[in-house]
This record gives sequence, structure tokens and C-alpha cells, in this order.
Amino acid sequence: MLRWLKNLMGGKLIEDAPVELDRCIDCEKLACSTREYEACVARKTHAAELTAMLQAEEGPNPSA
Repeated sequence: MLRWLKNLMGGKLIEDAPVELDRCIDCEKLACSTREYEACVARKTHAAELTAMLQAEEGPNPSA
């Protein structure tokens, strides 16, 4: 059974969506080109905020 599933998937993995993608739900556009997605200031700002929040929760990195 597992061999059949592996053959069906062809070794492809499904990755998690970027966490900042939730900002796209608030946007009124139905779809963005790759260029628009990469240049989106709202998404980039939200990603930076999420990163800062996660780092604050983890505390200082003693190896840094």
C-alpha cells in the first residue's frame, strides 16, 4: 500500500504555505502574479512582524 502511494506521488512532497500568506486573504485581488506577490509590501511587512513575534517568543539566542 505504501509503495503504491509513493509511486502515485512520484516522490513529490507537499510543502506548508508561507505563514504570511494569510495577509493575501485580506487583499481584494483574486490572484497575483509572481512579481506582484514578491513585491507586495503588505505581505512583506506582515512576514517581518510574524518573524519578530516568533523571535520574541523564543527569547534571545545564546549562540548568536
